[in-house]
Amino acid sequence: MNCTSSVRFVLLVLIVAGFQACHSDPGLKLTIAEVDFNSMGCFHNSTYRLVLTKKGKTTTATLENNNQIQIRILNDEQLRAFRKFIRQLKKLKEEEGCTTVDTYLVKYNTETIKKVDGGCEWHGFSKLREVIFTGSSAN
Repeated sequence: MNCTSSVRFVLLVLIVAGFQACHSDPGLKLTIAEVDFNSMGCFHNSTYRLVLTKKGKTTTATLENNNQIQIRILNDEQLRAFRKFIRQLKKLKEEEGCTTVDTYLVKYNTETIKKVDGGCEWHGFSKLREVIFTGSSAN
């Protein structure tokens, strides 16, 4: 084997080893979304953190609120509800007029979405939370 062949062989081994390290660990847990939600009104102040992680083919939602933690494995309907929530949040017009103000900070894929909802109509996080953690329909 000459010098050029040796270098190619070493590079090929390094590339294969790097690919395997990145793609072959089914135990690797990846964060796919983080949602920080705060709702403040005349008679309440609620803060939630929702984190979606993926390990192998399983996507899990973890909800934290006042040191209470709920964890659910998501099914296809719940994943669709999450994607619908993201689409609606992106289109949300930041309105005022309600005494309750909901604040969203979402990290999803490569995006960061910041929205403040002072309208009284959408209730997007509450609906998403119902679908994921109580099993209500996504409609």
